[in-house]
Amino acid sequence: MYGEFYIWANAVLHMSASVMNRVRSSIGDEIKIFDEDVYKNIIKSDKLDKYVLDRFKKHPYLGSYIEEMKLELKSNNVGYISIDDEDYPESLKNIYDPPYILYYMGNIKLINERFIIAVVGSRKATDYGINVSKKIVTDLSNEGVVIVSGMARGIDSLAHKSCLESNGFTIAVMGTSIEKTYPKTSISLKKEIINNKGLVLSEYFIGSHTEPSFFAMRNRIISGLSRGVLVVEAEKKSGALITMDCALQQGRNAYAVPGSIFSSTSQGCNNIINQGAKAVQNSSDILEDYYDYLDNKNLANKNNNKKICKNSGKISSSCVNIGFDDIDGENISKEELFIIKILISKGVLNIDDLSVIAGYEITDLLYIVNKLLMKNLIVEEGFNKYAPNILR
Repeated sequence: MYGEFYIWANAVLHMSASVMNRVRSSIGDEIKIFDEDVYKNIIKSDKLDKYVLDRFKKHPYLGSYIEEMKLELKSNNVGYISIDDEDYPESLKNIYDPPYILYYMGNIKLINERFIIAVVGSRKATDYGINVSKKIVTDLSNEGVVIVSGMARGIDSLAHKSCLESNGFTIAVMGTSIEKTYPKTSISLKKEIINNKGLVLSEYFIGSHTEPSFFAMRNRIISGLSRGVLVVEAEKKSGALITMDCALQQGRNAYAVPGSIFSSTSQGCNNIINQGAKAVQNSSDILEDYYDYLDNKNLANKNNNKKICKNSGKISSSCVNIGFDDIDGENISKEELFIIKILISKGVLNIDDLSVIAGYEITDLLYIVNKLLMKNLIVEEGFNKYAPNILR
């Protein structure tokens, strides 16, 4: 509906997904085409805060500039898909802060594959992690599973490579603008993914300056495209666990490979298994949860005779399944319970949005939030942004 507007807002205004959500709400569904007249109405809006309106006023909407940006995309063999397009996946549309535009290189049809599994892990992959990743990804790929990851050093890149070596399909979600490659050592891998009918995605326009936060933000897309997330190796505070947090908040299945108690790169995996993630020793531990999507009926029979972890094989599972079963106890007030349940259902919220949803004044809300922080029930995800503490 607003494809060209999204390009402009993304490339020129550097508008985040959460801000765009408010802008789209202020425009209304009755407007089907965004043009300069709609732009003029926006800057007169009383539904948007001054900061957002000032950004609009600073960068007037010009149709001619949009055409230049579209030509730049075309010259770099980059396509785009917006949240209003029919082919935009429902699984991604329903996450917290879905990207309103995605730029891509390669086979965009993969974005709507029914069976996608995310495989992530430590950048400091051990021989154990390398061998496990290659074995499980190869077996998943041979069953027709599409593998999505972040093309980072270590397990992520190994997952892509193992998938390609088995003639499978893989999706890489970038934490940079679409034309860049990070790390530089993955330039050949990126080309190989594209040349073998794979897909490379980014929510950042060509030439966008890379921010450290982009790599954490892209994790919500990796998990959002997937039915489940497998962590192969992860330190206690590994970035791979951010992807798992996103997965749990989005209701995806949680998988982890157990490792030695003496290995620092297995601490994160062992911890989330203790919290309820399903321990994975081979590909069948994952495949058996999705036999309806596979042709192998032997897996279906095996599934009937195997006890499944409480949060595995349930598409509706969420962060409620891991770590929040006992929050209704005596040590939490009704107000605190109300706030934590909002965060469980919504994911990361800033204090202003949380105030609007809860109907509490900021001063009262901060008092409740601080108590929840002290009880380790929520965590800070940036300045005045809060989320349920999945791994407490």
